[in-house]
Amino acid sequence: GLPPTMDGAIDRWRINAAVEFVGALRDRVGPNMGILFDVGQEYRMGGIVQLARAMEPFNLYWLEVEDLDAGALKAAREQTTTRFCHGESLFRRDQFRPFFQEHVSDIVMIETLSNGVAETRRIADMAELYDVMVSPHNWMSPLCTMINAQLCAALPNFEILEIDIDDVPWKMDLLTDPFVIENGELIVPDRPGWGSDINEEA
Repeated sequence: GLPPTMDGAIDRWRINAAVEFVGALRDRVGPNMGILFDVGQEYRMGGIVQLARAMEPFNLYWLEVEDLDAGALKAAREQTTTRFCHGESLFRRDQFRPFFQEHVSDIVMIETLSNGVAETRRIADMAELYDVMVSPHNWMSPLCTMINAQLCAALPNFEILEIDIDDVPWKMDLLTDPFVIENGELIVPDRPGWGSDINEEA
């Protein structure tokens, strides 16, 4: 792994490493599978631009980047054909609004557990007004997956839900009714509430 770049810049070594890694993935999975590349809050606008341009040959599904400045992220997006996803570091509608108003990206990632289900729904409704798709952040627990599944099923502008499928082997023991994935699609349960309770014994 690489040490974090605290200043937000990117160097040639990191760009080359990213090109080698993502290029190897693209060679392995072929042209039709989406590759989602997450660099979080690692880089500022200049670094984002350099990385996004380097990723253009691989036709990413998206590059996930975070910036608290809507203008800076929009300026970066306008300098590349790489699709941006962002939003997991934002809280409540007032922080999301300028990103929607500036049409910063095609897809926004909302952190449901930080914003709450009701506020996440309101943020998603606002996103729909600006033609923005929604992909909730989902990297916390199997219960988080159940909560997000119910939420996504109710959103007209839902696009895709991430999931940490390669995790500790006992993770699903935390649910009384584990979720089911068939052919790459999570089956939204019709049981009451979130569709499962917490297995307190586990």
